[in-house]
Amino acid sequence: MLFILVLACGREPYYAETSPDTHSPETTQDTDTDTDTGPDTTQRVDVWDDPAWWLEPGPFAPLLDLSNAPPGPHWEAWVSTSPDLKSWTKGAPFAYGFSSLDLLVVEQGIIVGGSLTPDEKLGIMAPFEHYFALHTQDLKTWGSHQFYIENAAELMIIDPSIHETPDGGLQLVYYASSLDVDPEKLPDDYPNPHAIYMAPWDGEKFVQTDSEPLLQADYVVDPTGCYHDDQHYMLGTRRYGALYFSSRAAGDPSAEFQPVSKHQKWGGVQVPYCFTQGDEPLFIAQYGGGYGPPQTLRLDERGDMTPAEALLDLKQVGYDGCTSPVLGYFDETYFLICVSWIE
Repeated sequence: MLFILVLACGREPYYAETSPDTHSPETTQDTDTDTDTGPDTTQRVDVWDDPAWWLEPGPFAPLLDLSNAPPGPHWEAWVSTSPDLKSWTKGAPFAYGFSSLDLLVVEQGIIVGGSLTPDEKLGIMAPFEHYFALHTQDLKTWGSHQFYIENAAELMIIDPSIHETPDGGLQLVYYASSLDVDPEKLPDDYPNPHAIYMAPWDGEKFVQTDSEPLLQADYVVDPTGCYHDDQHYMLGTRRYGALYFSSRAAGDPSAEFQPVSKHQKWGGVQVPYCFTQGDEPLFIAQYGGGYGPPQTLRLDERGDMTPAEALLDLKQVGYDGCTSPVLGYFDETYFLICVSWIE
């Protein structure tokens, strides 16, 4: 078994304030679910099963109009495609003011989560208890939605990330702090230990079913996860140390996450994302503060790491950097989505 890790740099806090376009605390009900494997999916109907859902411009439509982008510095999201993970198309911008990316690929299309840059003039502001998403079925035409996170109103949710469970469910993991933190500090420096929570998906919203964190560790932000070979892997950024990389037995919510290897030399990589396809998971994260290309690292069965290799040459995509990268496969095509800082 071979593990592949793709690496690139840092997410910003996850916030925006818009009216919920899905569910609010008054219209939702608690769902009893297993804390590690997600809700029962046998009767689940997802909101994106409705073809009309993909055609809705949604609450963040102004961010999809690049003519609204400010003349000054701002984040620009772009996508590049590849047939083989070797040759890549020139990056095509599709949104601005959107960063700290996450990704979910479903049968019907592609859902890209992220943080929003508030813009009162355009009506884009920000409740912490929502997952903000842009979506597409062809990487050309985009819409937007947001998903409510139930039972999390008293938490500041930062860097949420979705991953699939072995039984086909979905669960959201996120770093969450109290609302009374020092606004002058970065999330990395909020009081330790940092708590990572989980909220399973019920088809319309995420529901935090456990008041206790999934895991706790000092300085961990940007959590992401995936399942492989009966293990539940969790990764995250550590500003003052090596990348957080741990696992526990899948389906055992009482087990504690343990370090995957004590011999890894990560070299300061940040913002990991776990891409799974076939027998091998692929982890992607930014490297060099996001000013260099994503790097690939491979892990063998012993947890030993091979030398890092660039996923691509940024000259191929026409951008100087790639922050918060996510990698996916849809309609027989690989795609890379990144955010770059435009001066």
